[in-house]
Parts: sequence; C-alpha cells; structure tokens
Amino acid sequence: GVRIPGDISSVGFDDMTFCMMVEPPLSTISVDKKRFGRLAVEGLIARMLGSDDYHTKVALDVLLIERDSVKSLKT
Repeated sequence: GVRIPGDISSVGFDDMTFCMMVEPPLSTISVDKKRFGRLAVEGLIARMLGSDDYHTKVALDVLLIERDSVKSLKT
C-alpha cells in the first residue's frame, strides 16, 4: 500500500535499462562505467608493479537522471 513517489521517493544507481521500464520510471545516478573500470585496472596494474600507494582517492562526476520516482517538493 505504499505509493511511489507519493509516500516515499526512490533513487537507483547505475542507470540500468530497466530503470525506464518500471512504473514509475526510476530516477537514478549515472556514472561513466568505462572510466571507472579503467581507473580500477590502472590501480591494480600499479600495485602489481610494486606501487606503495595503497590509499588512493578518486572522484568521478555523476549525473542525476530525474524520472518519476521522486516526489517534487515544489509548492
């Protein structure tokens, strides 16, 4: 008996295809998966080659894709 977005709002991550196919369409966060993967592989290779830098902080840009699963707070 819970209504989306009337009672709760819902946001997904990764903007998978099904996000547009559910009812209501799911708002989601999109991230560049190829860049994310490339950075992960580069980090693994660096560790395999003997890098002592085990603590790396990476920030990737994301995009909010607004669909109908979030209640509007505009009055």
